[in-house]
Amino acid sequence: MPNGECTPVLVLASGRGTRMGGPKALMAVAGRPWWMIQCERLAGAGAAPVWVVSPPVRAAMLGTIVSSSQCPPRFVDGDPGAPMFESIRRGVEFLALSRPRGVFVLPVDVPAPERGTWNALRQGVDGNVTVPACGARRGHPIYMPWAFAQTLIGAPASARLDELIAGCSRSIEVSDPAVTTNLNTPDGVRAWEAAQLAAAP
Repeated sequence: MPNGECTPVLVLASGRGTRMGGPKALMAVAGRPWWMIQCERLAGAGAAPVWVVSPPVRAAMLGTIVSSSQCPPRFVDGDPGAPMFESIRRGVEFLALSRPRGVFVLPVDVPAPERGTWNALRQGVDGNVTVPACGARRGHPIYMPWAFAQTLIGAPASARLDELIAGCSRSIEVSDPAVTTNLNTPDGVRAWEAAQLAAAP
């Protein structure tokens, strides 16, 4: 991240992962729990993750963390039966005391993109929510200035983030295909694993 600032990233990982047969944070990707790979990708981008997880996922992650420098254990309890928006709200409430300049939102099943993508989103359009686009497709992570993010705390329980940002979001074109990747099915995981092997030096 530029200027030494570490913008928090809400990693949304409290869902049941029905299509994956279990929580996506714990799914095996390339022989390892996905959350470990995500932590490495986030660390490589200089990101500061705050994991919104269910209690069982938190216990599994804490039980296998090798060192706190590998993945700082910042957790927010999420409800696996609640809509995704509730996870975002809980994450924003957690960050309210520190009042960061902004916050990213990254669903756990989207591979964390490269450093340049995060920087482009933060510097994209002053005062607006920014959404990455690769080709004709919009994706994640979404960047929200704090002035907007804090309004989500009072939004109704039925709210949807895509609807709330519709009038104040701007697309930022990036060349990083990770932003439109979703590892939300076993087939999707296998395709991503194959692409990573093909791209390896």
